[in-house]
Amino acid sequence: MNRRACVDFLISGVPYVFPGEFGPEVRGVPTAHSAPIFREQFPDAEMVVWPSVQGAVRGLSLTPLCRNAPNTAVSNPALYEWLTVVDSLRIGRARERKMAREFLEQRLLGQDGNLQ
Repeated sequence: MNRRACVDFLISGVPYVFPGEFGPEVRGVPTAHSAPIFREQFPDAEMVVWPSVQGAVRGLSLTPLCRNAPNTAVSNPALYEWLTVVDSLRIGRARERKMAREFLEQRLLGQDGNLQ
């Protein structure tokens, strides 16, 4: 697997191939910059959520990449983390996209940006 190409696609291609679709404010599961892995870095940003009756917070709704994404927060925390990073790339501004890029590069390429 070419990890560099994967990272490049996620960073540059995802916002165009899977653009974020916002809806009204609803109760749901935090995603993108509102997710637990990024929330401390963006405490004043508007909450963004995947709509879900099991959700604990209210925020601007974002259509998830797959309909079962809100369930991953409980059933598969690692997948939830990755999906929220991808959402940061889909809808984020420069700061949010930079954090997502750094996450991807560290996890997929290693600390120095080279393949592991």
